[in-house]
Amino acid sequence: MKKSIFLFIALALLSGWLGLAVDMAIPDQPDEQTLGMDIWLVLPFLSGIAIRLFRRDWKDFGIKPRLRENIR
Repeated sequence: MKKSIFLFIALALLSGWLGLAVDMAIPDQPDEQTLGMDIWLVLPFLSGIAIRLFRRDWKDFGIKPRLRENIR
């Protein structure tokens, strides 16, 4: 459990620096809509999903589609 938290923290910090590097490499972008900002926002979410996939831990994820109950 602690390894997953530290991995997520490291990936979240890395995504910020990666986004900054991308923004510095591509200078002509709108101020509020940069590719680096998108990387910074999306990469932690995707890394959280990837950690849950590898650990097969979906009990407290919060999304339960209940397909059999909702078909009606």
